[in-house]
Amino acid sequence: MRESAYLEGQPHLVDKLRNLAVFRSFKEEQIKELLRTSKLQIHEKGEIIFQEDSLDNQIFCLISGAVLVSKDGEVIAKLRYPGDIFGEIGFLDALPRSARVEALENTTCLTVDADYLAKMEDPCRDGFHAKVYKLLAELLAQRLRETTDLYIQLKLEQERLARTSS
Repeated sequence: MRESAYLEGQPHLVDKLRNLAVFRSFKEEQIKELLRTSKLQIHEKGEIIFQEDSLDNQIFCLISGAVLVSKDGEVIAKLRYPGDIFGEIGFLDALPRSARVEALENTTCLTVDADYLAKMEDPCRDGFHAKVYKLLAELLAQRLRETTDLYIQLKLEQERLARTSS
């Protein structure tokens, strides 16, 4: 893995992030603040970005490439789109990682460290935090809806199989 320094003062990245759906509601100053707390990580194909049960509290935003998310060796998701977010649970609860993430191809991620966000002393900090946590709440709500839909499908399939085997 290669990692940049913090991205403060990189105005060319503001427009790049603004073009990602996940950051479209952010104002220019909020994106600049995000960059102040962020780094870029570049991972080669096959590289482990983080292991299940590892400890760190970074959140990742896919800039390019693709990643495989797995738990106990089972594939949970493949993330391929710029703006896809992962690592949000460890970012929020600071507990060990619940999944493993591997680069499926050469991959670049924007990373934000929760510790760095917590130390912000800027007068706009509360508004910025609210924006970030709203983004995460929307992401988790979407994933919960998808998980609920999958649960219902599996439950119906289980009931169908039970009827056919009786």
